[in-house]
Amino acid sequence: MGLAQPFLEAPDTCDQRRGESQGLQNNEPQRAKILKLVDDYWSKIKATAAMPPGDDDSDEKVADYWIGMLNECNRLYDEMLQEGRDDRAVIEAFVDKFGSKDSASDVRWLLCRPQSTMDFNGFYPVHSERHPTHRKQQLLVAEFQVRRFLKDQKAFERYYEFVVWTDWIFTPDVFGVSVDKTDKGFQRDGEYWWHARNFILFAHATGRDDLFKGVAPSDLQPRFVDWQKWLKSEGAFLREKRQGYGWTIDKEAKQNDDRYAPFVESSELPTLENRPATPFTPWKGPKALSTRKFRGLNS
Repeated sequence: MGLAQPFLEAPDTCDQRRGESQGLQNNEPQRAKILKLVDDYWSKIKATAAMPPGDDDSDEKVADYWIGMLNECNRLYDEMLQEGRDDRAVIEAFVDKFGSKDSASDVRWLLCRPQSTMDFNGFYPVHSERHPTHRKQQLLVAEFQVRRFLKDQKAFERYYEFVVWTDWIFTPDVFGVSVDKTDKGFQRDGEYWWHARNFILFAHATGRDDLFKGVAPSDLQPRFVDWQKWLKSEGAFLREKRQGYGWTIDKEAKQNDDRYAPFVESSELPTLENRPATPFTPWKGPKALSTRKFRGLNS
């Protein structure tokens, strides 16, 4: 597949990417029905049990609470999809719920099938032959996240803050692997949205929002290629930002040709010392798990 024609390997998915989202646009009665269904289930998800009162905030008690909340959010999410009987329309409406209320609600949103809302368990969606329905739902979540994040900077930055808190794809030993897997993933049939989501996170983390701002959601792969070329040339001069979460080009390092050796050797970026202390800021909710234990919930 040549880079000049990045989408020709899969005409069916190519057409879907270039078109506008059709989930809720063409049938007003069905749209109203789906929106009400999602609103009803979202109310139930937000109301999942709060941490019981008391002085026992031991790690074991807190972990039990989060596991219970994960199970309940998954159950309600699955019920919503089954009742809606239109995965694309339901997921489109559900993605719009993220960032619409508070930190406790947003965590519950992320715990509704975290293998779809996040990417902790692997660098690709699940196997199409083994789990076709789950894979379809994963890709729909990623698609509508990308579509929304490109037009809603506030929601995107909120999601990005959470990703940084998880201490996952931006760690020194994972970043280079993540970029490589995203590069390979863009070449795999039908996985465009999964890897487009990773790309906008990478670009934002390294100060290159200009590569996706104003770009059609279906046209991000060539921009990822541009970002990769830029990263290869400039990545050794990236240093942690003084404000915010991520990296920026250090002008003095570039002027002095002071290249960060781990990047030159293995595409590792400097460790992010400044990370959120909680999943979202401000945090209003139960005691948060450690990032390692939170990732373990979703394995």
